[in-house]
Parts: sequence; structure tokens; C-alpha cells
Amino acid sequence: MSADGQPSDPSVPDGEGATPAPRDDDGFGQGIDKRTQKITLIVLLGLVVVAAVFLVSFAFSGAAVPDPVSTSTPRAAPQPTPTGTRAVADPASAPTGPVAPGVHAWNELGGGECLEPYTTPWAEQFTVVDCAQPHHGQVLVRGAVEGDASAPWPGEEALTNRLGLLCSESSVIDFGRAGAFSDVQLQPTYPADEGQWAAGDRSYFCFVSRSGGEPLTESLRPS
Repeated sequence: MSADGQPSDPSVPDGEGATPAPRDDDGFGQGIDKRTQKITLIVLLGLVVVAAVFLVSFAFSGAAVPDPVSTSTPRAAPQPTPTGTRAVADPASAPTGPVAPGVHAWNELGGGECLEPYTTPWAEQFTVVDCAQPHHGQVLVRGAVEGDASAPWPGEEALTNRLGLLCSESSVIDFGRAGAFSDVQLQPTYPADEGQWAAGDRSYFCFVSRSGGEPLTESLRPS
């Protein structure tokens, strides 16, 4: 019997042919929610997998934060305090190139000489050796501080800072060869006191060695 009192069609089961009522918690409406949840879950899982693959690939690519200590870039070493009274280096008597192997006074060096033994750039004399044999130090270059000849003594700190830049130029040291060592260090020398500066000495020398005490095996001066 239908709601209006008319007999219902016995061939149609009760409930068939009628428009289904909206369902909030189950049925077709719940099916949409489940599919949405599944799609969202699949997308999230995909993002997790992509992120994991990226991290693993990055780890095995060899990328790493550079070690701030282990570097092939030459750096200025702590400068020892000059001792004793050194002779004035006369630029007019400076040799035009490396001097021959043997014992030489510090102001007789021309730049490019390999030294063995070597402990300090402020030694009074050095033994020059063939650069093909192991050596603990080298004079990269001999130069003259530019500027007004009547300028007052700038002080050790100012000279050290200025020469630290000059000694690290690519025209002074071969960075390709120096890159074979992780502990290359530069040490400049300069007019050691106000008296030498007042006497007209403007010479400086750039020395290179290894902070770990191991020898160099070739010249680090550019060819």
C-alpha cells in the first residue's frame, strides 16, 4: 500500500524505483570521502618517497660541507717576532733570480730559492738546495714595498697585513701545485724595525712552507 492509499505494484519490490535519500555517514557519500582519503594518502606517500630518494641521492653524490680547516688555499701563518739586528737589504744589489745552491745571507736571496733546512723566515742565512729534492721552505719572491719613500714606519701589523695579500697573489704562488697540500702556509718578512725603514729598506720576501712540518717536493713558484 502506498502512502496515498493506492495499492502498490506487487511486481516492484518495496523501496525500488524511489529516489535514494542523501546519506551523510554511509553509502554513496561515504564512498566519496574514502576515495578522497585514498588519493590524498597516495599523494603524501609519493612525496615521502620522492624526498627519500632525493636525500639518498644527495648523500651518495659526495656533497658535503667543506672542512674549514682542511683547505688547499695558502694562508698566512703566525708571524714570529724578528730577533737580532738584520742588515739593510739594498734593492740595488738584489739578484735578478734565484741564487745557486749553497749558504747565503738572507739579503742575498733573489726569490725562487728552495731552502733546507728551514725553521723561520727571520734566519740570518739560509742553505739553498735544488727544488727537485725535498725541502721545508722556499722563497717565492723578493719585492719592494711601494709608496712614498718619506712615509713614516707603518708598523709590523700593517706591513704583515699588506704583505699577506701580496704574497698570496697568483703571480707569486702556483695555486695548482700548492693545492696538492692541505697545510701550505705563507710567511712574509719585511724591514724589521723603524731604523731599517728610516734607512730606506723597503724589501720584503714571501716564504712558503707547510704548517705540519712535512717537506715540499717541488717549487711552488709559478713557472
